[in-house]
Amino acid sequence: MKNSRFFSKWFPKVKNEGKRIILLFTLTVCGLLFVEMILAAGIVMLLMHWGWFSGGDISSHLITLYLLILFFIIGASMTYLIGNHLFVPLNDLNESMKKVTNGDYTVQVKEDVGFSELREMSRNFNIMVRELNNTTIIHSDFTRNVSHEFKTPLSTIEGYATLLENRDLTEEERYQYAAAIVESTHRLTKLTGNILELSRLENQTIHITKEDFSLDEQLREVILLYESAWEEKSLDIEPDLPETTCHGNRELLFHVWQNLLNNAIKFTPSGGCILINIKDGKDSLSVTISDNGLPISSEDQKRIFEQFYQADTSHTSDGNGLGLPIACKVVSLHGGSISVESNDELTSFTVTLPKNRSTT
Repeated sequence: MKNSRFFSKWFPKVKNEGKRIILLFTLTVCGLLFVEMILAAGIVMLLMHWGWFSGGDISSHLITLYLLILFFIIGASMTYLIGNHLFVPLNDLNESMKKVTNGDYTVQVKEDVGFSELREMSRNFNIMVRELNNTTIIHSDFTRNVSHEFKTPLSTIEGYATLLENRDLTEEERYQYAAAIVESTHRLTKLTGNILELSRLENQTIHITKEDFSLDEQLREVILLYESAWEEKSLDIEPDLPETTCHGNRELLFHVWQNLLNNAIKFTPSGGCILINIKDGKDSLSVTISDNGLPISSEDQKRIFEQFYQADTSHTSDGNGLGLPIACKVVSLHGGSISVESNDELTSFTVTLPKNRSTT
């Protein structure tokens, strides 16, 4: 509102929002009373000029009474409108604060209120509650997921640790059991990191940092990173990577390509083929990673981006079902999308990213 901007301009030294609101309300009401007095005086003078009060009869007194009632109604109405703009949002804010103290971190207040000071208070309150809610979600997600996914490796560690207590074990058996414990420990470490990363990304409220970088060079780095893995399976890597500039978070997108290529290598049989290509469009660019491994059923395609879901149960020891959800969330934070298509010939994951730099 204009009066709020005027107040902020001429009273910049009043930094406390509460004092600013009180002073604003006081000045507004005083201004309304002054305008009402001028209006009343003008009407009375006009009526006197027309001779309404010259007789001194009862009709003149009735007119005066009616005018007083009219001015009272006008003043009360205008004061109500101003108070409604000011105190109703404050009351809503107070009620929302009570809910927060009782543990409800989902409450939000309206930000489109009349005065800039109230809008600022409402905006800050909503940000605070969202941050509290995100922290609670991270903790609850971590607890739930830990109890769900940690049971198997912990049971494995406990079982093999119990077997190691047998003094009659051979060195080969002892080494085998110790190796199983180490493998389960590594799995727990990776699982913990992925759960924390996914929780952080799912509750990201601050815009991610973006920059221009060479997408084709980044994909080549990922291919070289997994060189030993695809050479071990004698896979044929066929990149089609024209020079392309991407505007995004370099580190987060690097993890996306890592996950997609790692999955392609994992599920492609020895001697198979993996295709990696970039398509640079007018408004968006896309990266497609395809392999000729076993096709993904239509039912699995619907759930493949769910947390902890693994379509191929034969590879459950190689992952924890969090890689694709993390990749999906990273792409979503960039304003893009990720899709999967699968048939008897190829399984393709396509990441589409907008080229508009204003996208957050």
